[in-house]
Amino acid sequence: MEVIAVAAIALGLINIGSKDETCLEALMTVLMTREKHELNSPYAGYIALALGLLFFGQQDDTQAILMVVSSIEHPIRKYIEVLVTGCAYACTGNVLEIQKMLHLVSEHVEPV
Repeated sequence: MEVIAVAAIALGLINIGSKDETCLEALMTVLMTREKHELNSPYAGYIALALGLLFFGQQDDTQAILMVVSSIEHPIRKYIEVLVTGCAYACTGNVLEIQKMLHLVSEHVEPV
């Protein structure tokens, strides 16, 4: 998972904000084919960040990827959704999305 995570971050940084379909397909394939114990690894979060980087500054173009991510049956799904949304609205000044993100921060989440 460590090598996959580093490769994912490299793809995300190289293709930041591009919504590159090849990278998107590769990252989603990794997330959907991994076993549950592999997604529990701290390195799985880097794959989520790489997905977010692909949609950096894209705002409303994230609906399709969020629909695909909703099919992942693992707690990392929520993490991916927050990262993709956060990166998509980064540096946009969209007050409504900032308020939604602040609401997420204020929620108390019970550990799994």
